[in-house]
Amino acid sequence: MTAPEPVRVMVIDDQADVRFLIGIILEEHPDIEVVADVDGGEAALAMVAESAPDVVLLDARMPGMDGFELAPRLLERAPSLRIAMLTSVVDEVIEQRAAAAGAEACVSKEDIEHLPELVRQLAAR
Repeated sequence: MTAPEPVRVMVIDDQADVRFLIGIILEEHPDIEVVADVDGGEAALAMVAESAPDVVLLDARMPGMDGFELAPRLLERAPSLRIAMLTSVVDEVIEQRAAAAGAEACVSKEDIEHLPELVRQLAAR
């Protein structure tokens, strides 16, 4: 019996240290594979088709195109994507904006140790 394919994840954050930390956390799990690690919206749009992620972990606040603008554009290119918005502070307004943009989850960057579980939940939908 062959193992199931790993969940393919794209990490989008303008801070290299955040992307690195998320990658370290996710790579400990053989059922999750980071297929793209990008620093902004234009790069993400250019790579989404090529990298074919199942789940996108998307920074809400980035210079240029923020996560709230980027999420619907990613979904236009890949409608089956599952998106989790990452932000410093999660509150009702942020959650509403994230949901309106197409994100299925909103997570504080302080809780990134729980990302493997969230990635699995989103991929199972």
